[in-house]
Amino acid sequence: MWLSRIRQQAQLLVASTELVPFNGLSAIELNEIARLCVDPKEVFSLQQLLLNKGIVLIYEASIPGMKLDGAVFCLDDGRPVVGLSLRYPRFDIFWFTLMHELAHIVLHREMLMDPILEDLDAAPEGLIEEQADRLAGDSLISRSDWRSANVKYSPTEENLFEFARRVGVHPAIVAGRLQRESSRKNMFATVLNEVNIRRMLFGHE
Repeated sequence: MWLSRIRQQAQLLVASTELVPFNGLSAIELNEIARLCVDPKEVFSLQQLLLNKGIVLIYEASIPGMKLDGAVFCLDDGRPVVGLSLRYPRFDIFWFTLMHELAHIVLHREMLMDPILEDLDAAPEGLIEEQADRLAGDSLISRSDWRSANVKYSPTEENLFEFARRVGVHPAIVAGRLQRESSRKNMFATVLNEVNIRRMLFGHE
């Protein structure tokens, strides 16, 4: 039902609006989109920015009990559609999910006539999910920057904010990655919960 709503909204938008054709998405463009994560207000520009590239982005609230964060597929005309459920309100999860779905468009466009559904709580299954995870993570924080990140070894707020400034991302992006890669699930909880993306985009929790 959730996926059907995404598809219906995308089809309605395409039918009622003159859109530019989709001519591909590159890893360089993905990196440029990721730079917008430094400012939470930029989320309001994402749908139009992606439409300008021929990609439809739909926000559709998660159904209770549904363990899905996102989906990506192509309409019959080959136009890519990304759907995000905002199951979790955290800013870092929103950005990783968006980058993951867009990474599928960069890497796996020919596979998207059938939807790819994402539960990012689950371990990635198969090569294409591992590839999308890797490109999503690298788009937000490059591998070379992450290898040399002092905050991994000395996780203080000062180091967190300094590293975020240096690589041009919101501090929550760094905090989320640190949390995913460690067993300390309460690490930087204040930073991670500062921006509520569901409240921003849906107007409620």
